[in-house]
Amino acid sequence: MFIRRVAVLCAAIGVVASLPLDAQDEGKKETSSLTKAEQQDARVLIDLADSMGEALPSEFPLTWRQNHFVKAQNGQTFIPFTLQLDPTSLPSSAVVLYVRAVKKGVAAPPPEGDDKKGDEMMVEYPWDDLEFLDVPADGLVARGLALTGGEYELFVGVKELSTENQEEIKKTSVFRRDLSVPDFTKPELAISSIIVAAAIEGVEALDPEAQRANPYTFLTMKVTPSLDNNYQKTSTLTLLFWVYGVTPDALQKPDVQIDYSFHQKLPEGEKYFNKTAPQVLNATSALPAEFDLSAGHLVPGMLNIPLASFPPGDYRCEVRVTDKLSGKSLTQNVAFNVAG
Repeated sequence: MFIRRVAVLCAAIGVVASLPLDAQDEGKKETSSLTKAEQQDARVLIDLADSMGEALPSEFPLTWRQNHFVKAQNGQTFIPFTLQLDPTSLPSSAVVLYVRAVKKGVAAPPPEGDDKKGDEMMVEYPWDDLEFLDVPADGLVARGLALTGGEYELFVGVKELSTENQEEIKKTSVFRRDLSVPDFTKPELAISSIIVAAAIEGVEALDPEAQRANPYTFLTMKVTPSLDNNYQKTSTLTLLFWVYGVTPDALQKPDVQIDYSFHQKLPEGEKYFNKTAPQVLNATSALPAEFDLSAGHLVPGMLNIPLASFPPGDYRCEVRVTDKLSGKSLTQNVAFNVAG
């Protein structure tokens, strides 16, 4: 079995081909290169993933908070995700994280030739990643994976890190999760997941290992996704996404209109609240002069709207994307709350 370390090199908004993902061979780490204690910890999680049994250990809180889908290179979809742990339930912040994806309805992949480690055959899964890390004080761990479109079962496991010659049994928590991954390679209008951002800031480009730990950093743009979509009236609602499958004009420019409308959820039912002016992205709009759909450049969608005029309550933002050249449109919705 290979344990894969993945460098995620993400694109800047709007003017690059896609979100590339580079699985570096030199980053692959077999269990034989680990210390004895690391091998034991890895073996526990790998054995649990192999068994995929019903009685999976849950010895401390471990939850999947959210994920998003963004187009990547090589026909894959990049999936940044956030896990929530409870640091107070762990005596040490040092843990090992294991994530495996198995495609539903597909038999386990065959071994790679005659390669073996002991009695273990070397097997490749659609995604298979082991990492030793320190849990931050807030317990939030963000990472990413990449898969082709389809239906998957994920195995996510976290174990306290052992030390050499340590007899104490360390805690382990694992869970399984179904994941339906969209296929953004189809020649049809589509949009990525809409990221509701708590903050966006400019940063320097990250090296591969730092990028791995910051999957919501897109080249020099660091996005902090909101985990609950709750805002104060003094806040600004920020939405970020990308549009795919756009029909080009003669100059390889898009002609896309994005409409945002807001609906308040009231006891008597939902009521239209307001809308923004349409955003138009075409040859005469604010797109860079070098923007070229034939080069794989992506159409960005972004909204920043102050919430001072929004009465406290729950809202639905309807995002409607229209490709004027093809006449096609699609809609996604985002729920959020404005506190009093």
